[in-house]
Amino acid sequence: MKIWKAAPITLLVAMNSFAAEKVEHQVTVIAQIPSENFYVQPSGNDNWINSQQKLAYNPHTQKLDSLNKQLDVKSTIGAITGYLSNPAIMASGNENIALTVKVGGIALATTPTELVDVDNAKTGKTLGLEIIPTAPAKGYAAGNYQGMVNMIFESETPPKKP
Repeated sequence: MKIWKAAPITLLVAMNSFAAEKVEHQVTVIAQIPSENFYVQPSGNDNWINSQQKLAYNPHTQKLDSLNKQLDVKSTIGAITGYLSNPAIMASGNENIALTVKVGGIALATTPTELVDVDNAKTGKTLGLEIIPTAPAKGYAAGNYQGMVNMIFESETPPKKP
């Protein structure tokens, strides 16, 4: 009887010893399926919004390039507003570069701003998105900068007229 109990354990150990090396991969998958009533999403099939975006440094002009992309927006329930959840900056150590974020030519702040009125929101629009670095007065300090631009877009039913 003791032989029968030892056999499964020996078999299990032997199976695990066949793998001299092991490689694991993880893939993060996401999907956002917008409602037909309200959406703000990258234009076309380019899913740039879920990837890092590089602001290239031009050594001749000593400036960082801006990011220019497009967003498709639509709301059948009301105007579309947008705002930043926190001020937009890139940082490297103690150095910061402020970023101006514009959607449809309108600068976003940490308070909601109307980007598309009710009538234009119903039919949908394509809006430009610009992320513009602001050069510090003393110039850019060397470093590897990174930051997150957290934008929030909302649409609400307009108030009923009395």
